[in-house]
Amino acid sequence: KWKKISKISGVDSPEYQTLWKEVADLSPDNLSDTSIENFEIYEDASSDVIAYVSDDDGNGKWKMSINLPTHKLSDTKEQKITLIHELSHIITLNQDQFMKASGKCPNYETAEWCTRSSAYLNTFVKKFWWTAKTASYDPNTFVTEYASSNPEEDIAESFAFFVVGSDFSETSIKDQKIKFFSAYPDLMKIREWMRNVLASEIIRARKIQK
Repeated sequence: KWKKISKISGVDSPEYQTLWKEVADLSPDNLSDTSIENFEIYEDASSDVIAYVSDDDGNGKWKMSINLPTHKLSDTKEQKITLIHELSHIITLNQDQFMKASGKCPNYETAEWCTRSSAYLNTFVKKFWWTAKTASYDPNTFVTEYASSNPEEDIAESFAFFVVGSDFSETSIKDQKIKFFSAYPDLMKIREWMRNVLASEIIRARKIQK
């Protein structure tokens, strides 16, 4: 597993290495090893952004950035859910989920790319978003208000709740969105990996408290 990283620029510290280890531990090997290229720590106390990911050149290699002041102000649960949210962007917006379209895109189209018909995001949009690209927040429809921003954020927020949750009634659209991922064996494996990591961290924390 790619847990050791080398400094490209700026400064390094044990704190930064610890943050990277949290990301690397939570991310399955075939995701962090193949898709995360750079890890960035920055400081913007005026921003409420905790973290974000970007693939600016579209080569399938992502940069994960963490805003240290806002990260520190967040509780542990919010930190973990944010990391899962960002990793889900890599899963749902990676190169293998998109195609080159000649002419009009026949599937859901992001700002830059046309999704494949089998892409998680395209299937999610066809099931839950129909033709709309924006929607008003409804607590029975979205897991968070942020999820109503657009389909890309909705699928990422829903996936985070899919990982950390355990009992979904499926009576609301929100619950159906969370259960959506259980139809994919590869996503179930990712969920199991992440939940095992989270459970181990909780156990370690309890031992320390004792």
